[in-house]
Amino acid sequence: MIEATYLESEAALAAPHGHLTAREAAEVASEAKARRTVLSHFSGRYTDLAAFAEQTRDIVEDCIVGTDLTVVAVPRRRDAD
Repeated sequence: MIEATYLESEAALAAPHGHLTAREAAEVASEAKARRTVLSHFSGRYTDLAAFAEQTRDIVEDCIVGTDLTVVAVPRRRDAD
């Protein structure tokens, strides 16, 4: 699970406030070789969270937008990992 407070359109707000954009969160997850990425901690300015997953699609394959009470299954490790 990784916070993704802002979308890329507000990237200038992210770093000064110690937050990440959805794209930056996906890049961290990719570098960490995460099997599943769960985004969380969204700014209240967003009412539709679908854009968060959309901004990660070219970086990570398995991304979930986690909101309160979201249950996330953790995939088993593959032998090749």
